[in-house]
Amino acid sequence: MKKNQLVFVSYFNRFYLRKGLLLYLSLRRWVESGDEFIFFCYDKRSFEILTTLKLPHLTPIPIQDAQNWSGMSPDSFRDRSTVEFMFTMTPFVLRYTRHIRPLKRMIYVDSDYYFYSSPNEIVGRTEICDLSFVEHGFPEKYQYLDAHGKYNVGWNSFAPTRAATEAINSWCLRTAEWCYDKIEMDKYADQKYLDNLAQRCHFLPVKTETMGLAEYNFFQYDIQYTNSNNINRPPQITSNGKTIISWHHHGVVENEDGTFSIRINIKEAQQSDLYKNIYSFYTGKLREIARRLQQINLCPGYGNSRRG
Repeated sequence: MKKNQLVFVSYFNRFYLRKGLLLYLSLRRWVESGDEFIFFCYDKRSFEILTTLKLPHLTPIPIQDAQNWSGMSPDSFRDRSTVEFMFTMTPFVLRYTRHIRPLKRMIYVDSDYYFYSSPNEIVGRTEICDLSFVEHGFPEKYQYLDAHGKYNVGWNSFAPTRAATEAINSWCLRTAEWCYDKIEMDKYADQKYLDNLAQRCHFLPVKTETMGLAEYNFFQYDIQYTNSNNINRPPQITSNGKTIISWHHHGVVENEDGTFSIRINIKEAQQSDLYKNIYSFYTGKLREIARRLQQINLCPGYGNSRRG
């Protein structure tokens, strides 16, 4: 049973706006009374579009609000790329959200997640702890990828507790000091720091059997895919006989002409008809959102800016 009201936090610029909207549409079906979304916008266009859409239970916030509240100057982190700046700001948007929503459990979700069923069972299990992160779940042959971190930033839960707040503050210090899109010693972007945070307080990991499935872990499970007879409903997907909750479309890249491609180097995903079906469904939903935005003259533009 879920005790705390939730605030789902994500961020993106105009190139990930369609993914952010699809995240919202797939997740809002399962939110309960008092739950809400806060999306941080990394450019003026994404903020304008979300403000115009006036989506229920969703508050768009310019990233500058979190920067200003944290005392950053506009020149902060000028040595970092666009995506590295986004990585750097991950704990800062959470700290700002804690400031404006101090009594709610925060759940950060990457904008390229899609929810096939309710996450409430996972949320309920993790309410006893201060922190909860989804694992990458790399299979044994890909254990070397743990250099990117045991845990994935894609789904992180923070209780409204002092211990969780202190963990976020510590994370802010670390990304401000070093946050680059490369592996260096025991660091990688904002993500590898989670390994240490998980040891600081009451923590519960989330396994990838049904949550955070992705091209780098799905093939170790018995995945069954059934198309829905209702065009408005997603396909039915099970993992080891259990209905999956979410899929992390980490490898889906939007091109400058508005088409999509897959950025993966995992052989099992490249050769999988199952993955192609899931990819086709997801990109079809993205194209549908693009058409709807064009119909109301709210096209954000095309391109690629990955979260990680």
